[in-house]
Amino acid sequence: MITSKKLLVIAASMLALATGASAQVAIGGYAATSWTHTNGTATDRFDIDSALLKFTGKDGAATGVVSLYYVPGSAVATDSDIHLLDAYINWDLGSGWSVTGGRYLSWLGYESFFTINNPEISGANTVPGFIPGYQQGVRFTYSDKDWSAGLGVADSAFTSPSAFKGDGELKTDYAVEAFISYTGIQDLTLWLGGAYEPQPGAAGAKATIDLWAQYQVSKELYIAAEYTVSDNIIGAAGDSSTWLVLANYTFNEQVSTAFRVSGDTFNGPAVDVLKYTLAPTYTVNKSFSVRAEASYSVNYGSATANTTFLGVQALFKF
Repeated sequence: MITSKKLLVIAASMLALATGASAQVAIGGYAATSWTHTNGTATDRFDIDSALLKFTGKDGAATGVVSLYYVPGSAVATDSDIHLLDAYINWDLGSGWSVTGGRYLSWLGYESFFTINNPEISGANTVPGFIPGYQQGVRFTYSDKDWSAGLGVADSAFTSPSAFKGDGELKTDYAVEAFISYTGIQDLTLWLGGAYEPQPGAAGAKATIDLWAQYQVSKELYIAAEYTVSDNIIGAAGDSSTWLVLANYTFNEQVSTAFRVSGDTFNGPAVDVLKYTLAPTYTVNKSFSVRAEASYSVNYGSATANTTFLGVQALFKF
């Protein structure tokens, strides 16, 4: 088991290696705690959702990033409650090009891996695994005024032992990821990406294609939509898909509200789900905010009961 003490030693050592003595080092992160109630499963929970401590060191063209992540034990928390997440070095090659090596988060997914970056408490999709998490590898990116693109090779995308790391080897399988993004139209972002893992053996290849867009309608309102199509992620015969439509309106400096409709459609053993979410947020100051959420999930093609989710979350960032 990786203990918190070992992780702190690893983090300090990697940051020291990634950056020189003259490097500028920044520390940031967040903590989120919540009370939630889910009536479909008759569960109440009051706990820390997650916490992140991130170190960023920059020295010339090199940037080193190391982060520690706490999340209570779950189906995807296989080592301990504390995880070494980011552990990579990015090198600016000039002319818009850069190369990154180490452990980093997949490019895919409109919704953030980190709850503090989303306007809701719960995620849009009810079954995990369609969007890759953390992985180890090397990737190249290019960006200019209007376009961004990237291509990388990693140890895994869909067969990782957890969402917090890859499988650590390339001998039996590997993954390829790529994306392209366009921001040349004012207030609009278009993003298309994909991940492919050509597994040998009976499991077969796994893949996800992800398309999303976000448009800033006005100073107060932005809207977004995402659609993913995946093959063989949960052993389904054929494609499965997920989607979301989101509107987020800011009433004033303190109050904003997100409304989201999302769905999961499976050609396999899972239940098709349609989910409605309303999530207001009250911002006390730049470091502290409080969020609430009410969601209702309708399950199709199964005797599984429809689910109501209620939650209140406190968010602190530094």
